[in-house]
Amino acid sequence: MVTSPEEAQLLLNKWMIESARLVAFAASIEPPANFVVRLIGSVSRIEEETGTVLFESESDFIVFRLADVIEYKESVEISADIQQLLSQNRETWNAALCLTYPHSHLLFCANV
Repeated sequence: MVTSPEEAQLLLNKWMIESARLVAFAASIEPPANFVVRLIGSVSRIEEETGTVLFESESDFIVFRLADVIEYKESVEISADIQQLLSQNRETWNAALCLTYPHSHLLFCANV
């Protein structure tokens, strides 16, 4: 169970080493989400000292800091919008890590 920056970093390190293909959703915190961004890519770099993570999707990317997360969860339902998006994908994705920030969520799902 992921409940801390250290545990989240261990999971992200695992995905980086495995070059795991992930889908990342960034969404506003209030359901229904005011915005949802979806990218498929992988974790390409983690700065150990700062806890800064780089998720890359071809020429697009997300940079985020684990220290700024206010809640860590595994396998969560953010909103009906996210669940609907996940069910519309052609592939099956399994929610694996949700990082909650003051006004938004980052949800990383691994391909099953």
